[in-house]
Amino acid sequence: MIIIKLLITIIILIKYISAQDYTNEECYPINILLNKEKSNNCCNDEGITCSNGHITKIFLNTLIDSYLPPELGNLTNLKFLYIYGGKLIGSIPPELGNLSDLEYLYIKGKKIYGLIPPEFGNLSNLRELYLSGNHLTGSIPPSLKYLSKLTQLNLDNNYLNSTIPPELGNLINLERLDISNNTINGSIPSELGNLKNLKSLEINANKINGVIPPELGRLSNLKFIELSENNLEGYIPPELGNLAQLELLELSRNNLTGPIPPEIGRLSKLKYLYLSNNNLNGSIPKEIKKLNLKNLDISNNPLLKTKNKNNKLLIIIVGIFFITIFITIILTYIKSKKKFSKENENKNRNIIFL
Repeated sequence: MIIIKLLITIIILIKYISAQDYTNEECYPINILLNKEKSNNCCNDEGITCSNGHITKIFLNTLIDSYLPPELGNLTNLKFLYIYGGKLIGSIPPELGNLSDLEYLYIKGKKIYGLIPPEFGNLSNLRELYLSGNHLTGSIPPSLKYLSKLTQLNLDNNYLNSTIPPELGNLINLERLDISNNTINGSIPSELGNLKNLKSLEINANKINGVIPPELGRLSNLKFIELSENNLEGYIPPELGNLAQLELLELSRNNLTGPIPPEIGRLSKLKYLYLSNNNLNGSIPKEIKKLNLKNLDISNNPLLKTKNKNNKLLIIIVGIFFITIFITIILTYIKSKKKFSKENENKNRNIIFL
């Protein structure tokens, strides 16, 4: 009995020592991030969570003059990585692609530059990826198509300057795609119409050209479309009228032409419709006038017939009509006065003659 207890104690001790060894090794990148001297027990540091001697969560939002050490890729039990710092510098290490258990990844720093590592395509358990507000350049890696569990992809406010990879259409669980405020060019891939769970599509403030793909009309869960401030051309696809959940449609500041499709009037949940600064023509469909919109902006479409324009035309016509009548009355009065004066003059002459 004593021997059994002794063996159990030894096993527990070995596990404890082993766990300590793991922690000691895993603390190295944490010490770099926190700019601190060597520490063998970073599990006690604020923002660090450990389980069974392994780091499972990093939440650091006050980093100063730090960089992202490649050794972060050794934290294979990590599930949550949130790193934010105004002075966080350097590039994103591709070694982060080794974190196969990672579910949440958030990195933001005003001095984070370079490319989005294609190795991120190995993060098979990732659900949310936030790389907003950095100085990232280059392309969106097509390898992200392998992130089958991804629900949030936020790459906005960077300097990405390539095209939208059609492979993003494989992310069937994606609920939000935000790549706004970059310099992304090319067209919107029709494959985005496969994102059946998408609720928010934000591609505004880029250099996107081509047409709005009608395949977007298949996104039955979509609530927000923001495609403003691009170089989109062609017609507004009537298929957008199929988006029964849509609340916001923002297409302003493009080169869109043609009429406003009456099918937009089927969007009973639509609250905000922005179509300003395009080249739309025709008149506003009566179906749209029946919507319970909180805000409608169709200004600066020179060829679009609006109620205000019709009112102005009516006012001008009525004004011209009354001015014409007024001038006619004046001229008639002057003419009659001259005639009356002439008749009086003739009468006076006749009297003198007599």
